[in-house]
Amino acid sequence: MKNYSEIFKRIESSNPLPLLYEEGLNHQQVKEFNVVLFKPHFRNKDFFDKYPIEIFLDTWINFFSFRQKDQFKYTELILEFYNQCLDKDENYTLNTTIEYRNEVAEGLSKFWTFLNGEKKRDDFFELDDYLNYLLHSIGLVIEGSSKGLLKELFQLNKFLKGGTVLKETVAEYDLGVLVNFLES
Repeated sequence: MKNYSEIFKRIESSNPLPLLYEEGLNHQQVKEFNVVLFKPHFRNKDFFDKYPIEIFLDTWINFFSFRQKDQFKYTELILEFYNQCLDKDENYTLNTTIEYRNEVAEGLSKFWTFLNGEKKRDDFFELDDYLNYLLHSIGLVIEGSSKGLLKELFQLNKFLKGGTVLKETVAEYDLGVLVNFLES
């Protein structure tokens, strides 16, 4: 397998694929590059033999650009958290994640809908009205895009600490309750 460390250092683009091909990598080498990047974050290394990496290219591009940032250390913590949950009870962890999948996807959809449909300043007569609209929208986007994931993390965290909680119970909690628990 080719040594990709120099290429890793050179890529600063949000879409590194063109650079990989400019470097002379063929399709198989691009696939190997992806595997080299992702493999340390997977316990099941056979995953890459079973599933074609091509179906994860968009995720890979986002992951690669994000891993350059300081916040990436939190991704490592989240992966470690999920691995601890999987070690304790794989079926429970996977079922909980599946239960919240639609809420998480809906939250992301709300986020992108907001970004793409945001009203412009010209739509308002008064600056105060525009500021109120923005602040209200920001609150809705933060809650809408994060609440599903925070509920999932809350339920799994309770489980990891030896407690049990039902999704129906978690659904009643406000965002602040979830955040306060997860911070403690």
